[in-house]
Amino acid sequence: MLGGYHKLDGGNPTSAFKYLTGLQNNHAYSLLDTCIHEGHRLVLIGAPNYIKWEGKWSDLPAFNEETTSSWQNFEKKFLERRISWMEINDLCERVERLVVCRYRASCLDIALNKDTDLDKLWTKLKEYQSSGFLKAVGSHKKYEDFSKKGLENNHAYSLLDTCIHEGHRLVLIGASNNTKWKGKWSDLPAFNEETTRTWRNFEKKSVEQRFSWMEINDLCQRFERLVVCRYHEDWFELRTEEIQLDSTKPENCLRIALNKDTDLDMLWTKLKEYQSYGFLIAVSSLIEYKDLSKKGLVERHAYSLLDTCIHEGHRLVLIGATNFTKWKGKWSELPAFNEETTRRLSVLEKKLEDQRFSWIEIDDLCQRFARLVVCRYHED
Repeated sequence: MLGGYHKLDGGNPTSAFKYLTGLQNNHAYSLLDTCIHEGHRLVLIGAPNYIKWEGKWSDLPAFNEETTSSWQNFEKKFLERRISWMEINDLCERVERLVVCRYRASCLDIALNKDTDLDKLWTKLKEYQSSGFLKAVGSHKKYEDFSKKGLENNHAYSLLDTCIHEGHRLVLIGASNNTKWKGKWSDLPAFNEETTRTWRNFEKKSVEQRFSWMEINDLCQRFERLVVCRYHEDWFELRTEEIQLDSTKPENCLRIALNKDTDLDMLWTKLKEYQSYGFLIAVSSLIEYKDLSKKGLVERHAYSLLDTCIHEGHRLVLIGATNFTKWKGKWSELPAFNEETTRRLSVLEKKLEDQRFSWIEIDDLCQRFARLVVCRYHED
């Protein structure tokens, strides 16, 4: 999309977008296609209403006849009013912001039944497994025989692994409680001895109660849906009580415990590093802390960590609240943003800024918040 945005019907940009970009009453246009026409580089832009581009190349048809041949007249007329080609140099002169949402088809929802092609399903399951995708299956809402085999109606199970055993194609499914599959092949051990040899007895027992192998044809008969989460191939989650020292590693989400013993020098260095990469950062307040109410913070609450700075030799971080429970302690009176940023804001926006954003010293951060979460999304 181009310009500011609120919704795709020509609304004004949100306060959050204004804070990030400085844009005010700008308009959003979608960028739909690109082409070379008579040696000119053109982009196809669409307006959510009738304020389309009417300059050079705007008279070119948006789509070819093959595409529009089956369209009704009102559809063609609608298109002519909203979509037009524009040369790339005009784009750069007349638009100040390009926003790119780089999504991918992240979730597959696959129906299972007795007619499912087992060979094709097995091939795809092996492919998803090799890619490390998360997989889950959902049982039928009503299936009388489920109780006899241990499964529950209308329940979600994780699909953890695949294997060939004595010529049979098996999948390993896990239950979130003790309603595991108790049919054919369920007595096979979930993991081999090499994996479990260092496990404690209660861990082995927990696996026995919740994990079981199941043949692929039983999977299709007793489950009605397979859901595959196709997240980015190099995304992983790391749960840690210590700071991850190497930001080049692929762990995508860091959960860092904060307390009075946290190494402030190391934490500050890492915060600056995360800030330079543009990672999303949030902190969560303590579950119980009597003094929180006196300083404006709320227990068990999430706050965004937006910026860092050195002020009069003190290391400060800027935190934002989703409501009016901002930090009101030391350094909270400092303006959240500089004059250059705020001079374009309305009176209402400045008031919201005062009510929701505040600076806090790094040692207060560690004493008054229990956890720092860093979303280390893919660099591109």
